[in-house]
Amino acid sequence: MSQKLALAYAAVLTASALLLGCNNEQNASSKKEQAADAEMKAQVTSFLKEQISSTLKDPSSAQFKDAHLYQTTLRFKSGKELTAGGGVLCGEINGKNSFGAYIGFRSFISKASFSNLDGKLIKDTIYTEIFDSDPQRELAQQGFKKNYAEMCRDKIVNIDESKK
Repeated sequence: MSQKLALAYAAVLTASALLLGCNNEQNASSKKEQAADAEMKAQVTSFLKEQISSTLKDPSSAQFKDAHLYQTTLRFKSGKELTAGGGVLCGEINGKNSFGAYIGFRSFISKASFSNLDGKLIKDTIYTEIFDSDPQRELAQQGFKKNYAEMCRDKIVNIDESKK
């Protein structure tokens, strides 16, 4: 009886070790995917900061506050998720005017799409705007606020693979 118990115990230990080995491989793969995702987000953020900075009188004076990258995730019925190429960077930017003085932080939106063509990252700026605080530009302010509310958030789009 104790020999059967020992064999059963050994079988359970072997199965556990195999399962842990598979789990470790999945964790390593998941960590690689997370690292690649973090690297892509860093590249997108850097590119979008360059784009919004280039609209300032002195691009090298750009200071960022509360900048956050928002992305769209495509979710398939199978459960697989894919982050759409690109994103929207939103936050606040400060820069120097023609007199060399900082003008104060203003909200901004910078959106781009990205695609990977033969290992080369293709970047395309779609939209860049800084909030105009001029009280006489109320219509422009309303448009910016509407765009900020719509674009500056993560989105999930559910995809039905059965429809073609």
